[in-house]
Amino acid sequence: GLTTLMEAARQNTFDTVVVEALDRLSRDMADLAGLYKRLSFLGIEIQAVHDGTADAILIGIRGLVGQMQREDGAKKVRRGMAGVIRDGRHAGGRAYG
Repeated sequence: GLTTLMEAARQNTFDTVVVEALDRLSRDMADLAGLYKRLSFLGIEIQAVHDGTADAILIGIRGLVGQMQREDGAKKVRRGMAGVIRDGRHAGGRAYG
């Protein structure tokens, strides 16, 4: 979907991207900043439902928070899976095939 969005942006199909939250675009600081930079260059603004029009400061803050939440979630999942393995259980889903 993101590839399609960016292609449509390059073709000047729209002038605003509306998202529920900026982390719906990306939870990676560099990716979010890059998307903002490319869309801004094309004259397209990003509107977040609860945050309003995105600017460089909001992109930086939300990008940092999103990345921290993503990394924290990954650590918690790994810790939970390690506990499953320590208990002698299988940490993955059912095998297919």
